Amino acid sequence: MSLTTIRDKIKSELEDIADIGLVYDYERWAALPDRFIALFKTDGKIKAWAITRTSTREEMFSSNENRRIYIFTIRGFYSLDDANASEKTFQDLIESICSTFRTLPDLEKVCENCEPVQVVSVGHAMLADVLCHFAELTLEATEHVSRS
Repeated sequence: MSLTTIRDKIKSELEDIADIGLVYDYERWAALPDRFIALFKTDGKIKAWAITRTSTREEMFSSNENRRIYIFTIRGFYSLDDANASEKTFQDLIESICSTFRTLPDLEKVCENCEPVQVVSVGHAMLADVLCHFAELTLEATEHVSRS
């Protein structure tokens, strides 16, 4: 178990969700707006998710082990198309993510424990100069590490 292994598993599980779009295991950036937007487009739409570790708490667990509790933030952007009720599609996609991880309490033995996905916020955000649906989700994963 490690940060990398847990992050890779989260990415893999997200990629298996139907119509998820692009999934990155780090936050993407570009200096120019056109290049930035291109990182998030697939099938002519903005449809992408980025995973990053936003914090880690470490605490003593036993005489020779510590417990590391990672908080991963998963941010999603989705093209806004009011005429086609894109908000409902995006909300359903968020629910698919929550359902997927609900069935993986230890990420298939990749970590000690994986708490349910928390939906921190859902709304709208500008991605460069494009108004999109936006969501910020968090996922908490725990692993034990040796002190030696």
